[in-house]
Amino acid sequence: MSCRPIALLAVVAFTASPAIAAKVPLSLAHTTKWEMNYGEDVCTLASRFGEGKDSVLLVLNRFDPGDGFEMKLYSEGLRHEGLFIPIEVAFGEQPLQRYDGMSATATDAAKTPTVIIGGMRLDGWRRPGKTFDPAIAAPQITLQQEAAINSLTFSAQGRKPVQLRTGSMAPVMEAMRNCTDDLLRHWGFDPAVQATLKRPAQPLSNPGTWLHSGDYPYGSLINGENGLVRFRLDVESDGSVSACRILYRTNPDSFADLSCKLLQQRARFGPALDAQGKPVKSYFLSQVRWVMEGSGL
Repeated sequence: MSCRPIALLAVVAFTASPAIAAKVPLSLAHTTKWEMNYGEDVCTLASRFGEGKDSVLLVLNRFDPGDGFEMKLYSEGLRHEGLFIPIEVAFGEQPLQRYDGMSATATDAAKTPTVIIGGMRLDGWRRPGKTFDPAIAAPQITLQQEAAINSLTFSAQGRKPVQLRTGSMAPVMEAMRNCTDDLLRHWGFDPAVQATLKRPAQPLSNPGTWLHSGDYPYGSLINGENGLVRFRLDVESDGSVSACRILYRTNPDSFADLSCKLLQQRARFGPALDAQGKPVKSYFLSQVRWVMEGSGL
């Protein structure tokens, strides 16, 4: 049995979908208010839209300060047999862009179908190319851009688009910022220092080379198991990795344990620099997808 190379910091090309964009979406209003959850390693905002079979639960997870977040959609309309599901997403009036969402099942009694999409931003920006380049910096999203976004539209596998009428995303993102600042303090970092870094902790090699297909856990290989692991590496002022923290994982646990062990051995960094250019302790977050060949990516 062979395995696919492990994808770390994978960037998937996207295309706009004018055919789907032309369809009239099913428009759903809030049925619950936004609910904020302050976790130990993640800030989570959730709200439900629509009712009955059309109901959609939208969950936004942010693991550190910044403009990116992980999005989860829970809906009967997202039922899918494979591990990955192609899904198109647009914020506000932006064109739909294609993502490879990870298909899962919620732990509720109804076992609601779930799609997990990482690397989301309200402005739809995607890191260009497939080669990691630390010199490419993402643009900062402004408060005006956040205020202008008032909906989220998605369509999975060519199905009828669904529009979630979120209202202005400005207060939602403000709540996220308050939570992530609290998160940093909980981890032992000064939010003001981290927010004004001249340079973040910088990988000295492509993170996609830190884990290899030959690292696949033998038991998981035999059982045909796949997994997703999101992690944080604490990077000291000399660039060394002092700790690895698992922020999210799917079963089995062997993927998480092995990921941290190997990342601490192999990851190398140039240290973060504060506003004055002095090396300071910081962190690096990413995720690794352990995927068997033929899983449908």
